[in-house]
Amino acid sequence: MERIKDVAAIVDRWEKDGEEQVKWHTVGELIKTSKGTTMMRMWSYPAGNKWDGALFFFDPQPTKKQFDEGMQEAKKSSRPQKIEVKEDDIPF
Repeated sequence: MERIKDVAAIVDRWEKDGEEQVKWHTVGELIKTSKGTTMMRMWSYPAGNKWDGALFFFDPQPTKKQFDEGMQEAKKSSRPQKIEVKEDDIPF
């Protein structure tokens, strides 16, 4: 099964410096099944009196494992290559 979207709800709203702020809670994921149908798997229910019943769908965020693997790969590729400098190439 392939994760298509993350599912989240706004569980709190407040105002700070004249701008509305929101707190998101990821409640599940939208999945494409092996048969090609789409389903939503819900992990938690956004309880509380500030949730208005709306759910939002976002592009999936990497899992911690995927994030860690990506960071390791980036570190490997960003390491400087060894450069040999001959004594004759130094101008002093």
